Amino acid sequence: MNLALALPYEDKVSNQTIWRNNMAGDLLIENLSLDDKNTFEAAGATIQKAIYHSDKAWRQYENVLIERLNNPGPSARGDLPAHAYIRFDANNAGMVDAYCNSRINKAKLNNALVKLSRPLGIVSANPNLANWPGNGDWDSAANILLTALANGSVVIEYYKQDNSPVINVFGYDNDWGKYPE
Repeated sequence: MNLALALPYEDKVSNQTIWRNNMAGDLLIENLSLDDKNTFEAAGATIQKAIYHSDKAWRQYENVLIERLNNPGPSARGDLPAHAYIRFDANNAGMVDAYCNSRINKAKLNNALVKLSRPLGIVSANPNLANWPGNGDWDSAANILLTALANGSVVIEYYKQDNSPVINVFGYDNDWGKYPE
């Protein structure tokens, strides 16, 4: 099993804790809608204001992502296009649980979560994500997330927001760190 190694450090640009060194998401979506991103944030996730592989333009490297999604194997992270992360922190599991106490909120979160897939190879040691996204019940993905948070944080990797590459959306924003491969 290939496990991602994520080491935290404090980013001086955004004053956030940033996870680097072979970082990979537990869950992946190529194109994240702003509505789903807002749902994740309302449910207690943190939007990490950092762009990884910031030197890899979407048009030049999208074929690498597509090939690796279509031919899963060991988690090869090199030459992936610019991407960003959203983190559901295990320390905030209570906030996610409280959000899900409302059936409407839980359904909204579940509808956003079912769009996510497991990423390029197995990168997470969290065994509760193995059956992602669940059995198809109206709340199965939300329940898997809640269970997974008992064993550690869950990170979502995304490459586009509302059909625009993250480097185009946030690349000129000085609040976002840029980290080339």
